[in-house]
Amino acid sequence: MAFAMASLPLHLLCQLIAPNVTTNHNNHGTPVNQLQQQPSAILPEGYVEYPGQGVAYKYHMEDLVSWKKARELCVSEGAHLAVIDTREKFEYVMRSHPGDAFHVGLYAPYDDNDDWVSVTSGGAPILNLPWQSTEPDSTYRCAVAIKDGLSNYSCSLSLWYFICERPISSSVPAGPRTTVNVADIH
Repeated sequence: MAFAMASLPLHLLCQLIAPNVTTNHNNHGTPVNQLQQQPSAILPEGYVEYPGQGVAYKYHMEDLVSWKKARELCVSEGAHLAVIDTREKFEYVMRSHPGDAFHVGLYAPYDDNDDWVSVTSGGAPILNLPWQSTEPDSTYRCAVAIKDGLSNYSCSLSLWYFICERPISSSVPAGPRTTVNVADIH
Protein backbone atom coordinates (compact mmCIF):
# COMPACT_ATOMS: atom_id res chain seq x y z
CA MET A 1 0.00 0.00 0.00
CA ALA A 2 2.81 2.41 0.87
CA PHE A 3 4.44 1.75 -2.51
CA ALA A 4 1.16 2.39 -4.34
CA MET A 5 0.71 5.70 -2.54
CA ALA A 6 4.33 6.69 -3.15
CA SER A 7 3.90 6.19 -6.88
CA LEU A 8 0.85 8.49 -7.13
CA PRO A 9 1.35 12.05 -8.34
CA LEU A 10 1.45 14.47 -5.42
CA HIS A 11 -1.86 16.22 -6.23
CA LEU A 12 -3.74 12.85 -6.27
CA LEU A 13 -2.12 11.76 -3.03
CA CYS A 14 -3.21 15.04 -1.42
CA GLN A 15 -6.80 14.43 -2.56
CA LEU A 16 -6.76 11.00 -0.88
CA ILE A 17 -5.44 12.43 2.36
CA ALA A 18 -7.48 15.67 2.45
CA PRO A 19 -10.41 15.37 -0.01
CA ASN A 20 -11.98 18.71 0.96
CA VAL A 21 -8.88 20.77 0.20
CA THR A 22 -8.21 22.11 -3.27
CA THR A 23 -5.11 23.78 -4.59
CA ASN A 24 -5.62 26.92 -6.61
CA HIS A 25 -3.09 29.48 -7.74
CA ASN A 26 -3.10 33.15 -6.82
CA ASN A 27 -2.41 35.94 -9.32
CA HIS A 28 1.34 35.31 -9.04
CA GLY A 29 1.13 31.55 -9.81
CA THR A 30 1.75 30.56 -6.18
CA PRO A 31 -0.30 27.51 -5.04
CA VAL A 32 -2.91 28.31 -2.38
CA ASN A 33 -4.76 25.54 -0.52
CA GLN A 34 -8.44 26.20 0.17
CA LEU A 35 -10.90 24.22 2.23
CA GLN A 36 -14.07 23.49 0.28
CA GLN A 37 -17.32 24.10 2.13
CA GLN A 38 -19.56 21.06 2.14
CA PRO A 39 -23.26 21.95 1.97
CA SER A 40 -25.03 21.11 5.22
CA ALA A 41 -28.20 20.11 3.41
CA ILE A 42 -29.82 20.30 0.03
CA LEU A 43 -32.69 22.73 0.35
CA PRO A 44 -35.52 23.53 -2.01
CA GLU A 45 -35.19 26.76 -3.95
CA GLY A 46 -35.61 29.88 -1.81
CA TYR A 47 -35.05 28.17 1.56
CA VAL A 48 -32.21 29.44 3.75
CA GLU A 49 -30.85 27.51 6.70
CA TYR A 50 -31.33 28.99 10.17
CA PRO A 51 -27.89 28.06 11.59
CA GLY A 52 -27.91 25.64 14.48
CA GLN A 53 -31.69 25.18 14.56
CA GLY A 54 -32.22 22.29 12.12
CA VAL A 55 -34.70 24.28 10.03
CA ALA A 56 -34.73 26.47 6.95
CA TYR A 57 -36.95 29.47 6.21
CA LYS A 58 -38.38 30.82 2.99
CA TYR A 59 -39.69 34.38 2.91
CA HIS A 60 -42.67 34.83 0.61
CA MET A 61 -42.68 38.47 -0.46
CA GLU A 62 -44.59 38.19 -3.75
CA ASP A 63 -48.19 38.57 -2.61
CA LEU A 64 -50.06 39.63 0.50
CA VAL A 65 -52.29 36.76 1.63
CA SER A 66 -54.42 35.72 4.59
CA TRP A 67 -53.01 33.49 7.35
CA LYS A 68 -55.12 30.59 6.09
CA LYS A 69 -53.86 31.00 2.51
CA ALA A 70 -50.25 31.32 3.74
CA ARG A 71 -50.64 28.08 5.69
CA GLU A 72 -51.99 26.29 2.60
CA LEU A 73 -49.11 27.58 0.43
CA CYS A 74 -46.48 26.42 2.94
CA VAL A 75 -48.07 22.97 3.15
CA SER A 76 -48.07 22.77 -0.66
CA GLU A 77 -44.26 23.19 -0.48
CA GLY A 78 -43.90 20.37 2.07
CA ALA A 79 -43.40 22.92 4.84
CA HIS A 80 -45.45 24.80 7.44
CA LEU A 81 -45.74 28.41 8.56
CA ALA A 82 -42.62 29.35 10.52
CA VAL A 83 -42.97 28.71 14.24
CA ILE A 84 -41.57 31.88 15.83
CA ASP A 85 -41.82 30.86 19.47
CA THR A 86 -38.75 32.56 20.97
CA ARG A 87 -37.33 36.08 20.99
CA GLU A 88 -34.18 34.70 19.29
CA LYS A 89 -36.18 33.31 16.35
CA PHE A 90 -38.19 36.52 16.10
CA GLU A 91 -35.04 38.65 15.93
CA TYR A 92 -33.47 36.29 13.40
CA VAL A 93 -36.40 36.45 10.95
CA MET A 94 -36.93 40.18 11.34
CA ARG A 95 -33.23 41.03 10.91
CA SER A 96 -33.32 40.08 7.24
CA HIS A 97 -36.49 42.10 6.47
CA PRO A 98 -36.82 44.94 8.98
CA GLY A 99 -40.02 46.90 8.65
CA ASP A 100 -41.96 44.04 7.04
CA ALA A 101 -44.59 41.89 8.71
CA PHE A 102 -45.18 38.16 8.24
CA HIS A 103 -47.79 35.56 9.04
CA VAL A 104 -46.24 32.92 11.30
CA GLY A 105 -47.41 29.50 12.47
CA LEU A 106 -49.04 30.46 15.77
CA TYR A 107 -52.74 30.71 16.50
CA ALA A 108 -55.34 30.62 19.27
CA PRO A 109 -57.63 27.63 18.73
CA TYR A 110 -60.30 28.86 21.15
CA ASP A 111 -62.28 32.10 21.39
CA ASP A 112 -60.80 33.14 24.75
CA ASN A 113 -57.27 33.51 23.20
CA ASP A 114 -55.71 32.29 26.47
CA ASP A 115 -53.78 29.45 24.86
CA TRP A 116 -51.64 29.94 21.75
CA VAL A 117 -50.42 26.90 19.86
CA SER A 118 -48.21 26.35 16.84
CA VAL A 119 -48.99 24.54 13.62
CA THR A 120 -46.57 21.83 14.83
CA SER A 121 -47.37 21.56 18.57
CA GLY A 122 -50.29 19.15 18.26
CA GLY A 123 -52.52 21.58 20.13
CA ALA A 124 -50.23 21.93 23.17
CA PRO A 125 -50.06 25.55 24.39
CA ILE A 126 -46.80 27.43 23.90
CA LEU A 127 -45.75 29.71 26.73
CA ASN A 128 -43.59 32.85 26.79
CA LEU A 129 -44.11 33.84 23.17
CA PRO A 130 -42.32 37.04 22.08
CA TRP A 131 -45.43 39.25 21.98
CA GLN A 132 -45.45 43.01 21.60
CA SER A 133 -46.10 44.66 24.95
CA THR A 134 -49.87 45.11 24.31
CA GLU A 135 -50.47 41.70 22.76
CA PRO A 136 -52.15 39.36 22.49
CA ASP A 137 -55.52 40.99 22.80
CA SER A 138 -58.71 38.96 22.72
CA THR A 139 -59.84 40.16 19.29
CA TYR A 140 -58.04 37.95 16.77
CA ARG A 141 -56.61 34.44 16.65
CA CYS A 142 -53.60 34.33 14.27
CA ALA A 143 -50.10 35.67 14.86
CA VAL A 144 -48.03 38.04 12.75
CA ALA A 145 -44.35 38.89 13.32
CA ILE A 146 -44.26 42.68 13.15
CA LYS A 147 -41.87 45.42 14.37
CA ASP A 148 -40.86 44.59 17.93
CA GLY A 149 -42.80 41.39 18.61
CA LEU A 150 -45.71 39.18 17.69
CA SER A 151 -49.17 40.63 17.26
CA ASN A 152 -52.49 38.92 16.66
CA TYR A 153 -54.65 39.60 13.62
CA SER A 154 -57.59 38.12 11.74
CA CYS A 155 -56.81 34.74 10.19
CA SER A 156 -58.89 35.38 7.09
CA LEU A 157 -59.07 39.17 6.61
CA SER A 158 -55.57 40.44 7.42
CA LEU A 159 -53.21 40.26 4.44
CA TRP A 160 -49.44 39.98 5.03
CA TYR A 161 -46.34 38.36 3.59
CA PHE A 162 -45.42 35.03 5.19
CA ILE A 163 -42.53 32.74 6.13
CA CYS A 164 -42.47 28.98 5.56
CA GLU A 165 -40.30 26.66 7.63
CA ARG A 166 -39.14 23.15 6.92
CA PRO A 167 -36.84 20.77 8.75
CA ILE A 168 -33.44 20.37 7.16
CA SER A 169 -33.25 16.63 7.72
CA SER A 170 -35.16 14.88 4.96
CA SER A 171 -36.06 12.12 7.42
CA VAL A 172 -38.34 14.47 9.37
CA PRO A 173 -41.71 14.95 7.69
CA ALA A 174 -42.72 18.55 7.07
CA GLY A 175 -46.23 19.89 7.19
CA PRO A 176 -48.96 20.35 9.74
CA ARG A 177 -48.90 18.18 12.83
CA THR A 178 -51.72 19.76 14.75
CA THR A 179 -54.86 17.98 15.85
CA VAL A 180 -56.79 21.24 16.17
CA ASN A 181 -59.14 21.88 13.24
CA VAL A 182 -57.56 25.00 11.72
CA ALA A 183 -60.58 25.48 9.44
CA ASP A 184 -62.54 26.50 12.53
CA ILE A 185 -60.27 29.50 13.17
CA HIS A 186 -61.64 32.88 12.09
